[in-house]
Amino acid sequence: MVPGGTQWLYLPARHRELMQARLLQNQDGVIYAPILSRRLIPLLGLDPEKVFGWSVQAPIAEETEALVNEAFDKLPDSTPLKERVLRAHEIGYKKWYPPGFGYEQVMTFIKAHYFRKA
Repeated sequence: MVPGGTQWLYLPARHRELMQARLLQNQDGVIYAPILSRRLIPLLGLDPEKVFGWSVQAPIAEETEALVNEAFDKLPDSTPLKERVLRAHEIGYKKWYPPGFGYEQVMTFIKAHYFRKA
């Protein structure tokens, strides 16, 4: 679960298991989407099967992904790649989430799991 929120996050394999066991409802228009942009996951060298995701309405997932990718494309190429990917997610999610409705929790989770300093 996202800290301080009510959204459950699963790895893709676990999501498939829960769907097969019918422990998650299959709702029209709701899809499984990774918490990171599908386009940017490979740039971080991550295995998509190791990136958490959530069940979300398809238009929301598509809009959020587009906002993140648009932000990434607008950031200077001279910005270090990992920093650019993180900043793109910050910009994209901030445009989608209204203030006080999950932005901080989502970004805290993303930073803790995918952008920790080695």
